[in-house]
Formats: sequence, C-alpha cells, structure tokens
Amino acid sequence: GRLQPRRAAPSGSWGLGGGGGGAQGRAGVRTWAPLAMAAKVDLSTSTDWKEAKSFLKGLSDKQREEHYFCRDFVRLKKIPTWKETAKGVTAKVEEPKYKKDKQLNEKISLFRGDITKLEVDAIVNAGEWGLVAG
Repeated sequence: GRLQPRRAAPSGSWGLGGGGGGAQGRAGVRTWAPLAMAAKVDLSTSTDWKEAKSFLKGLSDKQREEHYFCRDFVRLKKIPTWKETAKGVTAKVEEPKYKKDKQLNEKISLFRGDITKLEVDAIVNAGEWGLVAG
C-alpha cells in the first residue's frame, strides 16, 4: 500500500503493524510531534517499502531516530575500529600470518552485545555453507 495520512494520535504514542503472531512480524512506530504536524505517515509493515524509504531519507538523523523501535540503540561511531582497538595493545606477534591492511583495519570493528540494537541498515548472518538449503 501507499503511505497514507494517519489520524491524529497523541504525541509519543506507539502504533503496531500486524502480520503474524507474537513479536515476529510486528513493527513499532513512534509519532514525532513536529513531524506529525507536517505529515502523519503510517510506517507499519503494510506500507510500501520504497515509499517508506523515500520518506525516511528526507528526515534529519534526529527526526529519523524518533521512528526507531529501539530506544537504546548503539551508534557505529561509538564502537572502536580494529585500528583504534590495537593502539592500546602492547603484545607482539612473532610473525604475522597475514599482511596488515591499514585501510581495512579502519573499517572493521569487533562488537559484543545485542546486534539488533546497532544503528545499521542491515544485519547479515554468514552461515555455514553445509547448512544452505536446496
């Protein structure tokens, strides 16, 4: 469906989109008051993803955050890169197994925690090849 104007809701209210039982298939959307005045948009699971993407791309970072389901998200800039992590390490490796790639070391980070709270566009699980169906 197309993005449809939504009836006025109290500022800060939550809406849930259907689509299956339990927590799976549901999405929470928080209404942001200044945005709600300009255009109320239903970002439930029934909304066309292309239109939702277009709408969200037009928002500032702060406005987009108001639509996050997770309130305690983790920004990537808060996670040190491999290069930054290695700065504090004094242990020496006898002979490196692989050649050092300085550019790659500035892009790789190690994170331990709930990956669903990361402020990222997608999470991909690299599964074992033997488990691939078909």
